[in-house]
Amino acid sequence: MVVVMMAAALVAVFAAAVPAWLSDHDSVIRLLHYWIAVVQGDDSWKPMREAYAWHAGGHSETIYRHVFFDQHTKFQYPPASLLIFALPDALHIPVSDRALNWVGWLSVLIVSGATGALTWRATRDWPETSLRYAAAALAALLAMTFYPILWAFRQGQIQAWLSAWFALSAYAFFTGRMRTTGALIGAICFAKPHFMIFLVWAVLRRQWNFAGAMAAVLALTSIASMAVFGWADHVDYLSALSYMSHHGEAFIRNYSVNGVMHRLIGNGFNLDFQPHDYAPYHPLVYWTTVASSVVFIGLALFYRRNRTPNLFDFFIAALSLTISSPIAWEHHYGILPPIFAMLALTLARGGRRNLVAAVALFLAFVACDTILPPIAALSTGLASLLQATVFFGALTVLVLLYRFRDAFPLKPHEHALAVEQVAEQPAHQGVGKGA
Repeated sequence: MVVVMMAAALVAVFAAAVPAWLSDHDSVIRLLHYWIAVVQGDDSWKPMREAYAWHAGGHSETIYRHVFFDQHTKFQYPPASLLIFALPDALHIPVSDRALNWVGWLSVLIVSGATGALTWRATRDWPETSLRYAAAALAALLAMTFYPILWAFRQGQIQAWLSAWFALSAYAFFTGRMRTTGALIGAICFAKPHFMIFLVWAVLRRQWNFAGAMAAVLALTSIASMAVFGWADHVDYLSALSYMSHHGEAFIRNYSVNGVMHRLIGNGFNLDFQPHDYAPYHPLVYWTTVASSVVFIGLALFYRRNRTPNLFDFFIAALSLTISSPIAWEHHYGILPPIFAMLALTLARGGRRNLVAAVALFLAFVACDTILPPIAALSTGLASLLQATVFFGALTVLVLLYRFRDAFPLKPHEHALAVEQVAEQPAHQGVGKGA
């Protein structure tokens, strides 16, 4: 069942991409061509270089006061992100955009490989090795052709790196390497600070190896960042965060509650990305965003926190932190491939009982892997919900993670034992059986 579903998803994604490709719009087919030809942009690197150049120039004004507020450059990352320029600069090693984008190119392979490896490990109990190979290969291929991943590379986005680290952290979590998981999540925080909430998540669940490794990485990164950029820039970053949370983005590809609300009430420019301006502040949008964030994050932190977390708990936290952010572009959902793979395997265990959920997961994948061009008639009001494909796809995935949390039987430190036990059971009782 799961192999058929993965194959159908792959066919559906490419079938949906053909019209966009023929009409000269972005599509998975075109993005694959860009990846193969190593054609990329500088969406992250340009504002980061501008911010680092201002700091390196020895100016007394903070990075965010000048670059973010005065120059209206959308440098949204914390000071620690600039260490990728500062550390090589201290060693007199030049860092080109092409070198940074080669890391992004490799990141696509890492997401694909980690998703395939995770699928391979999760199907250890399958009696037919050929089906295991097919499932792992299809999962890897679906990850490699996942629009948010390819778009991150094409744009020259640091998010490609972060998605790769998350995929590796998912594999580490599944195999019980909690220190590695915590270290990777800590590394993600150098460009995505709201993932620091994972530290609270780990402490609440008494995952001390996870929390300790994450805290160590955060401490090392913070010390290095403070030593290079000083206290003032770190404090001023809070002002930039506050501004972004109060405004957000109205552009059609902001797949968050904030973006959906802006478009529902017709607030801001929806059809064209504004390179220097955020959406106008609107109290209804702001407070709806705050309320939804409290719900998403609160549930992720406290839902069954007294039980040993499994991989789905980990996924719930990551996806909740992404959806609850005021700004969640399509490339921010590059964390989804391993989540889709593990949900597919889990639903397959239930066979026909999970048919409705499996169809929902299939549609959610297609929605997240097919980006529509902005359509004026669907830019505002209720009609705008039709273009919030990734948002509703991710929301569906989150609901399925909660619904089938207990159907995913393995806990971090019990994987080896569980595999041995499952091997002694009849084949129809195994993890992910239903190929």
